[in-house]
Amino acid sequence: MRLLPLDTVLFKRLDCLVVTELIAEVCDVTVDTGVPVEDAIVEVEGWGRPVGGASTVVACVVSHEIVTRTAKVPAGRGVELPTFVSPTVPGATVASNDEVFADHRRRPHAAEGRSLD
Repeated sequence: MRLLPLDTVLFKRLDCLVVTELIAEVCDVTVDTGVPVEDAIVEVEGWGRPVGGASTVVACVVSHEIVTRTAKVPAGRGVELPTFVSPTVPGATVASNDEVFADHRRRPHAAEGRSLD
């Protein structure tokens, strides 16, 4: 399964600023946020064009929802993975994120030699 950020797909698939393939043709999974192509969604009386771009905000909400739902899968199996967290969360410290980085550095070495097939 190939999961690619939208900007990566567009960057790699641009040919003289003309997209030659649809995102759905290059990726195995796509998420349509429903944001209109023009992005701005708020009409302001007296202005000829809408304002208030929505794509970034909606993409943040959707991506965090995906992370949250994904976390429930290992949690349901009794597995807790190191997660970035604000040091203001009870039980966390400034060093908590360093622990996450250390765990992430360890994982590629643990997986070395394993096949993904």
